[in-house]
Amino acid sequence: DMFPSRMKNNLFIVLHGSWNRTEKVGYKLIRVEIDDYGNPKDPIDFMTGWLNNGKVLGRPSAPLVRNDGSLLISDDKANLIYKVIYQN
Repeated sequence: DMFPSRMKNNLFIVLHGSWNRTEKVGYKLIRVEIDDYGNPKDPIDFMTGWLNNGKVLGRPSAPLVRNDGSLLISDDKANLIYKVIYQN
């Protein structure tokens, strides 16, 4: 596993971003920890930066955890795939 044990069995959720709102929201990846009883804790911003002062720089979608423990996130605006690895 690449990420620390506190991130094991967490949910990684992409907020793809709003396209039809006056004030844009989303455009980030959040992490939700699950407690020992299976209950979700409050979401934590994990990756941001696709929305900067109201300007959309990308639209993250489809997170995927690979066998090597890395996390892939596609960006359907910038036509990219980001590979996220943990470094201590």
